[in-house]
Order: sequence, then structure tokens, then C-alpha cells
Amino acid sequence: MTVASLVLLAVGIPAMTLHVDPNAAPNGDGSPGKPFASLSAALEHAGPGVRIELAGATYPVSEPVVVRRSGAAGAWLVIVAKPGQKPVLDGTHFEPSEPGAWLESAVLDLRGVSWVRVEGLSVYRSAAAGIKVQEGCDRVDLVGNTVDTTFGPGIALWNSSNVRVLGNTITRANTQDRRLFGDHLREAPHEALSVAGIAGFEVAYNHVHHCTKEGIDVKEISREGIVHHNWVHDVDRQGLYVDAWFGELRDVEMASNLVQDAEWGMVLSAEGKDSVARRIAFRDNVVERTRGSGFFFGTWGGDGPREGVTLEFNTFRQTGQPKHWAGATGGIDLRSAKPTQVVVKDNRIVGAPTYAIAWPTGREAHVRFEGNFADREPTVLRNEGLYGTVVAYSGPGLRVGTGAGARVEPSGRLRRVASPAWVREFLPYRVVAPHFPVLVRP
Repeated sequence: MTVASLVLLAVGIPAMTLHVDPNAAPNGDGSPGKPFASLSAALEHAGPGVRIELAGATYPVSEPVVVRRSGAAGAWLVIVAKPGQKPVLDGTHFEPSEPGAWLESAVLDLRGVSWVRVEGLSVYRSAAAGIKVQEGCDRVDLVGNTVDTTFGPGIALWNSSNVRVLGNTITRANTQDRRLFGDHLREAPHEALSVAGIAGFEVAYNHVHHCTKEGIDVKEISREGIVHHNWVHDVDRQGLYVDAWFGELRDVEMASNLVQDAEWGMVLSAEGKDSVARRIAFRDNVVERTRGSGFFFGTWGGDGPREGVTLEFNTFRQTGQPKHWAGATGGIDLRSAKPTQVVVKDNRIVGAPTYAIAWPTGREAHVRFEGNFADREPTVLRNEGLYGTVVAYSGPGLRVGTGAGARVEPSGRLRRVASPAWVREFLPYRVVAPHFPVLVRP
């Protein structure tokens, strides 16, 4: 028996498996011999302890598949691929009903539900989002899904709580190829993986790549969450973004992620008017080959306050350019004068062609440097860029190596960082308990 079945029996709720196959007759009852022909039909019978298994086939989706039924504590509602199979929700003919509908809809749309897990599905070619969690959902897991080619986010989380996004793959998000309305010169909405207004979240072991905007964005009034062990690469904007777009965003940690080949590596902003970000930490990340800076205090929008920022034990390799369109970019770019109570500690900056750390003048009272290392002297000492003036920092808390062969010693606290192998290693696992990281092989 599975661990999930044992849990259900322990609380006295019978487990039920409903089967779905798009090639089935339209009068199916969900049994193995007479499966439902659509996921929407199976969801009409969903509830605590129900497991909906989708056969490996293509499911044409012309309107949103909306999940409004919930599970219960110890009796999750599970929507899952049949073992060893790969069901695809194909949104090629999915069309939002009106131009603004992409703001709300998705091919797979979870609204106001709790104790629901979606696992092992593929979503393809959405003219809105791929998978969306919204309207006050609580206790939702998205595990091991694949989302490819969406106009909006691949995965979108909005105004909900206790959400986990684990081991998913998102590619070709925010593509104009799926725009059905409006001006193609305007950007597509949101980001590849958007975390907006979520209280309590974990985003881990995901692979986000070849997307036309940001990779993973934690924004608005999100709080008390962690983004760790994700691999983000080949995105046209920043790989990891934290932005207090409005209100207070607080208590967020970005830890042990790998970002490669992005415009900016990691960015912390407070774009909206009267917004503030508090107690934000970037720890043990590796950022490689960015055109903009490896880390950047964004000055975009209102350039609001950020209080209590920790940047420690990160490694930046080959980040920045001397003639970037925004001005000289480099390793750690503290360009904004708004953040306070900032600690920059035990970071490693290797191969930056311009500067290891840059900051605006007059920041001595607000930033504490400790134990940082760079392998070369700055070649750009001062720059007037599009987003303000930066000055290369040299002083206490930054040690500069001598010569091109200077050795970079890893931090003793450096955790195992996300990598292609690490992401692939996670995918064969299944989440079987309500508190990550209790995992077993299937």
C-alpha cells in the first residue's frame, strides 16, 4: 500500500481512485474499465481522499479546467498522472473569453480550494497562465509538472497560503506566440513563476529556462516563504526577483539556487508607491554569466525602502559588462540609496570585468561588509548609468586577490547548491507527507 493510502485508512476516510482517459466513451463512471473522458468530468466527483489518475494522452482544452473541490487534512485530493505515463493538457485551442481574461484564467485553474495536490501533468500552449492557484487557496502542492509555452506565467500563485511548488519545469513562458489580444509590442504579463500575495510558501527544485521575462518572482504582499535549490537559466530578464510591488513584502529567503545566463542574476526592488520589503535574505546562491549585475538593488518604479537585507555566502562568476545598456554592471550592485540595515557578508566575486561591489556614495551608515572576496581589482571606478551613479567599493570587508590565478576558497557554510544534476535527482521522488521534505521513491 502507498503511504497516502495508509494515512487515509488511519483517519477512517476511504480512498477512491477515479480514472480519466480522453479516448474513453463520454458516459464513463471513472472506473478502470469506464474512465471519464475529461478531467473536468472527474472533478465533479472530487473530494477528500479522491485520487484522480490521468492516462498518458493529449487532452484538448478549449476552456479553463477549474478545480473547486477540496481535500481535507490527511485526505488530500490528488490529481496525478497514471504511473509511468505523461498526460498533456493541450491549450492550443484555449481562448480566454475576453481581452482581459488572461489576468484571471489558466488551463488548469485552482480556485479557493485546500488540501489539493497536482502532480506529474504537462500543460502546453496556454493563451493565459499554465497552472494557477488563486482566490484564497490553502495547502496546495504542485509537484513534478511541466508547463511549456504560455502567454502568462507558466505557474502563477495569487492571494493564497501554504503553497508548495516542487520539482516542476517551466519553459517558454511569457511568449508573444500565444498572445490573442492587444499589441504585440507590449510585454506579456507577469513572470515564468509568479508568487504574488502568498502567505507561507516553498518554491524548490524547479527548472525554469528559456523564458522571455523574469524567472522566479516573489512579489506584492507575499511573506514567510523560501525559494531554494531551483535552476534558472536562459531568461531575458532577472533570474530571481523579489519585489514589493505594493504593501509590505516580508520574511523571504532565496537560498542555494543556481542562476545562469540571465540579464540580471538576483534583484531586490520595491517598485510600487508606499511599498516596503523587510527581512529579505539571499544566501548560498550561485550566479553565473549575467549581462547585468549578479545582484542588483533595483531602482525601478518608486525605488522604495528595503529594510533588513542579508546577502551572504553567494558566489558570482562572470557577471556584468563594462558597456551594458544600463551602464557598467558587475558583481554586487548596491545602486539604490533606499535600502537600510544591509549586511553583505562572505560573498565570492570571480571574473567580474568591471567591479566586485559597487554602491552609491554616502552608504557607509547603512551597509556592513564582512569577509567578501574578489579575484581582481575594479576596472570601472565610477559610472553614471541609466539607473544612477555607482562607485566601486574598496575597503573593510572586501579582500581582493592578487593575479589572475587567485584561488577562491568556498565558504565553510556553503550549502549544496542547485545544479542540473540536483534538479534531476529530485524528480523521481514523490511528496507523501504534509511537511516538506519528507520524500520517498515511488
